[in-house]
Amino acid sequence: MPAPELVRVRCCPTCRAAYRSDFARCPTDGALLEDHDRDPLLGSVIAEHYEIDQLIGEGGMGRVYRARHTRLHHRQFAIKVLIGDLATTTEMRMRFAHEAESASRLDHPNVVPVVDFGRTEEGLMFLAMELVAGPTLAHVIAACGPISPTRVIALARQLCLGLAHAHDRGLVHRDFKPDNVIVALADGVEVPRIVDFGLAISNDELATRLTTAGVTLGTPTYASPEQTHGEPVDRRADLFALGVTLYEMLAGTPPFEGGALEVMHQNATATPPALSVRIPEALEAIVRKLMSRAPGDRFATATDVIAALDLVVAVEQIRIVRPRRRILMLAAVSTLAVGVMAIAVPREAAPMEAVAAVLAPPSPPRQEAPPEMPGEPPPIVVAPPPIVVAPSPSKPVRRAIARRPPTRIGPAIESVEPVPSPVPSPVPASVIDEPELAPALPSPPIVIPPVVTRSLVDARATIGSLQIRGSLSTAPVRRAIERTGPELRACYLTTAKAAGRDQPTSVRVSFEIDDTRRATKIRADGWPELSRCITGVLRGVRTQTAPDVGTVPVSFEVAFTPELR
Repeated sequence: MPAPELVRVRCCPTCRAAYRSDFARCPTDGALLEDHDRDPLLGSVIAEHYEIDQLIGEGGMGRVYRARHTRLHHRQFAIKVLIGDLATTTEMRMRFAHEAESASRLDHPNVVPVVDFGRTEEGLMFLAMELVAGPTLAHVIAACGPISPTRVIALARQLCLGLAHAHDRGLVHRDFKPDNVIVALADGVEVPRIVDFGLAISNDELATRLTTAGVTLGTPTYASPEQTHGEPVDRRADLFALGVTLYEMLAGTPPFEGGALEVMHQNATATPPALSVRIPEALEAIVRKLMSRAPGDRFATATDVIAALDLVVAVEQIRIVRPRRRILMLAAVSTLAVGVMAIAVPREAAPMEAVAAVLAPPSPPRQEAPPEMPGEPPPIVVAPPPIVVAPSPSKPVRRAIARRPPTRIGPAIESVEPVPSPVPSPVPASVIDEPELAPALPSPPIVIPPVVTRSLVDARATIGSLQIRGSLSTAPVRRAIERTGPELRACYLTTAKAAGRDQPTSVRVSFEIDDTRRATKIRADGWPELSRCITGVLRGVRTQTAPDVGTVPVSFEVAFTPELR
């Protein structure tokens, strides 16, 4: 995962805590805050054991660094340091320590555990996690989305195993999203691992509840309706976020886009748009059940989601086997379906009826006879003659044919009697009374020069005049736009060939980046078909960092230069 763009950071020169608010002095030690071009923690050692060498991420609660152990140099860790704004209160420090201790009890292949936590002599709150190499699920979706259903099911099943492990130990993540999932590789197999239980709550009544705005809610795109309404939250809030994540993996974009308040309102009131027709209906039904607005309408546990996913896999496997084996496999699937919700059918249907409803092949469209006109006789249907296929000659006959001399050309053909035909013979040319024409003089040949045509084979898409107005640096925005270069070229090639155009053109584009790091309010001015395609492509734009304050307007121009051959 590439390191985020380093920007100016406002921090305390004494404790080196980073701040986002407008504090003039550090509440911990009273020092005046300063602006630095370089993070003061880089190259330093905290808690006597961790030497920080790189900033690898930044979230809602802190900044994450890569660090090496001072004595065990081959060991690397991800160190999360709480930002100074949140570390100013005793309540927050108590919660941070309590949740770090709770998260340290997690030990599962699909969860990144906390291995250490504490407070430095200067007052910095930190926790150390295992460093996992690999891109985040958000980067995978941006690079590969939409993801195939088979791959989605494989990843989703492992994510459910990780969530079930945490839920069984009384922890609810509350900020589950693609950014908090790292996709590692183990022996060539993708292994998603859930990170950042910094917002987790436990069932322990002694846990202190957070009320800081923006922290309790998690990320608006994945926050359940009960989170946004301030209602009690349990493990079903994580299952809602899992449903939004699965939708985004299958569609390439989240179900709802827009500002934070708009997305939260749509999560609580609107129905997600339909997925692609290539998505199995049973899988889409699982996603929609996870995203139910009422917690009681969702799956009760992550284990129930695993059972439903296994049922989808079994049903899809039955579809492709021979009919003779379907009966045996149906019996096995019916056993698996006991206790699992009836997918894509009403709840009162039996498990076998649910499987049968999914397996039933589509009935052919009924062809209705044309209405008979009064006074007309019924139409006469003449069946075509049957096609007779002559059997292959036997081996002795084939040998005789091979020894037969070749057919003679010329007089030998005259001895063959013509086969009588029911079609009347054409009138001989001598019977047609036509005047005899004089022989025509030979005319000079007409030479037509070849027409040289050039076809559109490729195009170049150049990004220029990039303007960003707000608290976000240019580099991450440019990188996010440039990643869409192949899709922008494909838009031009498709629309230009369809319209018969091959001339250069440019399109003016504008959009906004909000706290979800996504492009919203996209507008493209150019060819109508090309502009619509570009708008669809830019819905997948996602920057590595979010704006510090509010939304950031972005505008640029993409120039297309055709290549003809």
